[in-house]
Amino acid sequence: MASELSLLQMPDVALNEIVKKCDYISIQTLRKVCRDLRNFIEHLKPDYQFTNVSIELDPYSLELTFNDSDDEEKEITIRYRHDGSHCYVSLVKPSGKNSEHLLNTNYIDCFCRDFAIAMSSQKSIIQQFTLSLPVDFYMKSSAGDLLKKLKAGNLLLKVRSVVLLTKWTSMIVRFLQILDPNYLETIKIGRNDYWTMKEITEICQLEHFKKAKELEILQSFFLNCPVENFSHFEKLTVWYMIVTADILRSLKQVCPDV
Repeated sequence: MASELSLLQMPDVALNEIVKKCDYISIQTLRKVCRDLRNFIEHLKPDYQFTNVSIELDPYSLELTFNDSDDEEKEITIRYRHDGSHCYVSLVKPSGKNSEHLLNTNYIDCFCRDFAIAMSSQKSIIQQFTLSLPVDFYMKSSAGDLLKKLKAGNLLLKVRSVVLLTKWTSMIVRFLQILDPNYLETIKIGRNDYWTMKEITEICQLEHFKKAKELEILQSFFLNCPVENFSHFEKLTVWYMIVTADILRSLKQVCPDV
């Protein structure tokens, strides 16, 4: 009776087809089998085709959510929990499992490493990317550390629509810089705050802002800047705390039909 072949004994063509049939969780499991299999997967770069990606940071953890459809039942959520100098990694969805305890590992470093691996295999355009950062001022350094490390990974993600839930314009600027401006069409921004002229100008100078077609700044954001900054958008929702005669005149010039 012939002995069964192990995965590594299979021809590359066969192994290639097996990996193509695996979902994200299965591939991450295969990566942990041995170095040779991990190297094979990294060379192959399987296409995950995620349509929705979300990053959520809170005072104690980071959550990364992937979905390859609009069906929430198919979501994959991985939690990276801060524990002093250690990190707990757990699969929250679809089934949940015991945490993996990584000693002497920073949870943001662990997250960024896994995120970079996943995104390096993302060949299709992400339809919506959501970034949610806490309002708490004391979490600003952690949020800044996260975005600094994401940017250091030289990522340039193809994203159609981005939802930025943060009060800090510096975080918005940093995150937009890891997105390819040639693909970004819609920008949505929310969290309770008031923007100064200097802050909105910083965002307006980005290519992402100039090339996007739609902008929605949620009601809790109040602006103090010229209407002309938004004249190129095909669809626009912004909120002004005070509407002056100058703003109305500018609006009439930008949108004669209004």
